[in-house]
Amino acid sequence: MPRVRLADIAARVGVSTKTVSNVVNGTGWVSDPVRNRILAAIDELGYRPNLAARQLRTGSSGLLALCVPNLREPYFAEFASEFVSSAQARGLIVLVTESKGDRATELSMLECENLPAIDGLVFSPLRLTPSDIAARRSVVPLVVIGEHGEGLASDAITHVGPDNTAAAELATRHLLDSGRTRIAAIGLQQGTAGTTARVRFEGYRRALAAAGIELDPALLVEVERYNRAEGSQAVERLIASGVQFDGIFCFNDSLAFGALYTLAVRGIAVPEAVQVVGYDNIEEGTFTVPPLTTPGTSEVVTFGVADLAVQAGDVLAFYGQGIPLDIGTGGDFASIPAYVPALPLQGSVIALGESVYPSLGQARTYSFGAEVIETGTGSISGGIRKFLNGLPGLTPAGANGLLTPGGDPAGQYISVAEKDIATYAGSDYYEIAVVQYREKMHTDLPPTLLRGYVQLAGKKTGAACPAGTVELFNAPLDPLGTPAPTGYCGVDHPHYLGATIAATKDRPVRILFRNLLPTTDLGGDLFIPTDITVMGSGMGPSMWGMPEADPQDPTCGQDPKPEGCYTENRAVLHLHGGRTPWISDGTPHQWITPFGERDHLTDNGANPPIALENKGDSVQYVPDMWYDASGATIASCAGQTTCNLAGATN
Repeated sequence: MPRVRLADIAARVGVSTKTVSNVVNGTGWVSDPVRNRILAAIDELGYRPNLAARQLRTGSSGLLALCVPNLREPYFAEFASEFVSSAQARGLIVLVTESKGDRATELSMLECENLPAIDGLVFSPLRLTPSDIAARRSVVPLVVIGEHGEGLASDAITHVGPDNTAAAELATRHLLDSGRTRIAAIGLQQGTAGTTARVRFEGYRRALAAAGIELDPALLVEVERYNRAEGSQAVERLIASGVQFDGIFCFNDSLAFGALYTLAVRGIAVPEAVQVVGYDNIEEGTFTVPPLTTPGTSEVVTFGVADLAVQAGDVLAFYGQGIPLDIGTGGDFASIPAYVPALPLQGSVIALGESVYPSLGQARTYSFGAEVIETGTGSISGGIRKFLNGLPGLTPAGANGLLTPGGDPAGQYISVAEKDIATYAGSDYYEIAVVQYREKMHTDLPPTLLRGYVQLAGKKTGAACPAGTVELFNAPLDPLGTPAPTGYCGVDHPHYLGATIAATKDRPVRILFRNLLPTTDLGGDLFIPTDITVMGSGMGPSMWGMPEADPQDPTCGQDPKPEGCYTENRAVLHLHGGRTPWISDGTPHQWITPFGERDHLTDNGANPPIALENKGDSVQYVPDMWYDASGATIASCAGQTTCNLAGATN
């Protein structure tokens, strides 16, 4: 019967060959009625795509091949499932086959014989040698899984595999650390199939040698295949031989499953009499009785320590699941693994203070499972103790004892602004600024970087601020960096939720507001991600009408921010709640930038170009508050609607 072509389907439906091709390949737009007619014709005529032709046309078939020794083995079944899922997520199809460990089959698979056109082969050989793989003629990209591909990486061959020797050494050392001294090894093999066995045996041998234990040939058990039946029979042979053993290292988890079965049938307690360790960390090992111990980094171990009375100055450490790491100094106890891999194993009991988990002689530390989000500065996260610190109250009398290095020596509290009733008759007057600072919010957390308000005492005019005032700085993003002086003195240190203004009904409150944040060129961008797509953010007036070259990488989201973008150090005072008149409200377009912020030039059709002032379009100044060129209040004009002093502005 002749092969059905796209043209045959097109003739049957009465459409073009291109339309049929769009349906078959999932490209282009085709209406649902026409698509359904084409799909029906495909079924009627028995059309099957010519993958070889597709590959010639597109350069890709969208097909991958995976070959493993035996899909009945849980390790390879899990591997195949994960590989297929990953490929499907990328729109690829996987052809899965098994070699059964037959050399002829593996040689044929190596050359991609009897396979359709594929884009790549992922191969886990059992009987091939590195020379076999190096001599392949096929140009199909190849990924070799396991030990047989070591040292063969090239443009056409990629090798992926674990460090079998190190992992086997870790598994054996785990048994040794558990007090086992007569450890059997199940999984030795001869010939090319024994490549995996040899590298895992080497790790077993190294661990015994490091512990000063002589290798006993009676404890070495060969198997033909790595499956449950072989593991069960291996333990039967050990028992029948009369050799004494108190631990078993199985070269894969399937062997360990079989070993556990025979030990249970024979009434040998696990792990009391014999402890069993497998290799591969497959899912089934979690559900054996007892759970199978397998080297890996995902298990969590819990081990007991003596009761400790919590003392002042104790700290919390967050460094992985159950691995203590201290962040202070002192003479008490803390421990981390001395080398990698030396991670605790599932169900294990480790001895803190010995060579693998030495005492660091650090301050008292309590460890909780968590993730380190940043190690370079000591900023850590993952959990804090509850009910440890009281809430800060008003004024230093309400301090809760949290001290910020370089901050207020009185600790954390909410500052209360001091009103000036003399400058503007009948009003409470305050000078308030916004600065960037750090304040400690909890004993178990490092100081938090904040932007907030502080009451000003005036400009710093001498070498130091006047007695009773505080020099104000902007804290850098890096907590180890040097704070930048603002040139102003504060009535108090900056405090979270300060400076609180206690207003009186029917008495006006006047505020002179200064933006003392760093300029953009000195690190003034906000230290948290900023949405530059909202109104009033992103491109400024000088960039209006400019198209985005790449909407996924907005121009004003780049670092450094280009000229013409709205800055991220703008600030506005906002009075929230009640019926607030517009002049007192503080709307989104009444922002100001710090003094010295770079000017943005825009021609807006004008010639010469005019400077865009660094303030929002809706900024309005209070008509009876006057200032000189330095920004200082002109007391003689305070409260008047006009001021005849040269240079006065409001």
